[in-house]
Amino acid sequence: MDETKKALTYAFRVLGKSLVDEEEFILTLSVKLQWFSPEEAKEFVSLCKELALIAEEKGFLRPRFNHNLVNVPIDFKVSSNILDRLREYLEDREKEEHGEVELSDYEAYIMEIVDRIADKIGADRKQVIAEVNDVQERLGVEIEAALNYVANKYDIDVKEYAKKGYEIMISRLRGEG
Repeated sequence: MDETKKALTYAFRVLGKSLVDEEEFILTLSVKLQWFSPEEAKEFVSLCKELALIAEEKGFLRPRFNHNLVNVPIDFKVSSNILDRLREYLEDREKEEHGEVELSDYEAYIMEIVDRIADKIGADRKQVIAEVNDVQERLGVEIEAALNYVANKYDIDVKEYAKKGYEIMISRLRGEG
């Protein structure tokens, strides 16, 4: 995901703005930067929307993370397999959401809290995860703190998860999980 954020950041910086016409963004990725063919650039944008890294508003794109905090080398180029890795990541995430992949105790713990927030506010997992990711980026905190922040924002008590989180953390530190 780090490379994807760097690619998006670089493209937004090349354009010199944080709100960009989608077609202009696709042209920048394909023609100006020559990272993708036009079709691949469209797919890259689509995958980034699905990952909640960029938002579309009336034909315009904006990053959903604080791109000012992303360090990108001046000679940055995307790797040739970035689209394959993004597709694979989304496939794995979809399998997780449908219970087709066994989650670690830690991942299950995180998703349990995400689901609790989603249920309470009437949202889906993607929306909650996007908000948690945004909080992580904006505040520079770990996922647990971002989850707690989002839960508190909606007056959702997640104290019951503290003991379980502590137990998982200790087991991970011992190399058991």
